[in-house]
Amino acid sequence: MKITLLCFIYSLLVAAINAPALANSPLLKTDSELATAGYFQLSWSGDEGRGYVLQQSGSIDFSNALTIYQGPDTASLISGRANGTYYYRIRYDDQADGWSDVTRVEVSHHQLSRAFMFFILGAIVFVATLAVVVTGNRAHKY
Repeated sequence: MKITLLCFIYSLLVAAINAPALANSPLLKTDSELATAGYFQLSWSGDEGRGYVLQQSGSIDFSNALTIYQGPDTASLISGRANGTYYYRIRYDDQADGWSDVTRVEVSHHQLSRAFMFFILGAIVFVATLAVVVTGNRAHKY
């Protein structure tokens, strides 16, 4: 019940922030709303031949917005972000306003203990496979 209410409030906030977006603003999208691999890609489409301004913020109202890209490209690979929620928006560089809809990405890296567990399991499988090969080779000498 609480999660549904929070999702509803979040959607209202996003709609309120996106309301002033112009119809001719670029379309921003992400390849992953939950990034666990340490990176994700943002891509956008708009009028050919125009430049773009891409901003990132830690808050949905963009009170602490940071311009992370400005130029003609239509995609950007984002990496090196700490765990947390990030918000992105884009506009044409020749417009003072006209931001796109806000795109939200949550970064949640795998725990180090989980990575070590997979490493140890891989080492065990490797040693077991090596033992089977060596034992089989000794048993079937030509």
